[in-house]
Amino acid sequence: TFAANTILAARAIKVRAFGRFSTTGTPNLTLKLKLGTTVLSTSGVTATPSGASGLAWSVDGLIIARTVGASGSFVANSSLMIEQTAGDTVVVSGVGASTIDTTAALELGVSATWGTADALNTITLEGIVVEVEN
Repeated sequence: TFAANTILAARAIKVRAFGRFSTTGTPNLTLKLKLGTTVLSTSGVTATPSGASGLAWSVDGLIIARTVGASGSFVANSSLMIEQTAGDTVVVSGVGASTIDTTAALELGVSATWGTADALNTITLEGIVVEVEN
């Protein structure tokens, strides 16, 4: 979580999140990079393999605050890697621009949405690293 008024203009925030997923059938997966409740970047819909078990996923994101304040301006880019089979992956990218109030505390997060609801479609976050660069 970024405390209120701690994000500065022209600063870059790098995010790397990774984990494992399992599926039944071939559900689609969408990952989103968020700051507060605002979606900064989305991977788009990505097909996953049937019956996946413990396959890897990762998100690399770059967020830049162009301006800050009640109407802060942000741009973001993210790349999603989803393992299809051992040694075979698919990579998709997303770009977004958003207005975010930086005078409030903001939580950085990654969210996942399955295209088909099923208790056997699972995704686990195993680690996340956030770097703020000057």
